[in-house]
Amino acid sequence: MEGSILSVKKILDFEVVRFLVAGSLNTGLMYLLYLLLIWAGHSYPLALTMDYVVGIPFSYLLQRYWTFMPKGKLQMSFLKYVLTYIGVFVGNMVLSVILIESGMLGPVIGQFVSLALVIVMSYLVQKFWVFRSAVDGNVDSHTIDR
Repeated sequence: MEGSILSVKKILDFEVVRFLVAGSLNTGLMYLLYLLLIWAGHSYPLALTMDYVVGIPFSYLLQRYWTFMPKGKLQMSFLKYVLTYIGVFVGNMVLSVILIESGMLGPVIGQFVSLALVIVMSYLVQKFWVFRSAVDGNVDSHTIDR
């Protein structure tokens, strides 16, 4: 039993694994919110918008304090995070509209497919822009607490 706990801790040392765990938790909860709103009769654009409005703060806290753990200032990284998720939202909405309005997929599966495509973009932008750390040596001086 103790060996398996150590194995899990060792796996969680990998940033990409932490990103996937935190992202899966957030995405799962927000997709559930999206589904509930769709089933309650709301349009998919409204459901997707509410998904992001609720999900961004929760996701930010998970990614900042558990996945990336940067040393930068909270305000700067939150601003970058919100800007990133505006881009992710737009990409997600465009993909959803293409998939759903073309008749290829319904709003439930269309959103699921869109999520799969924007996850990679989200990770890369968060890792290399939002949560860069001083350890990487790629951080602007105004983002580091002194």
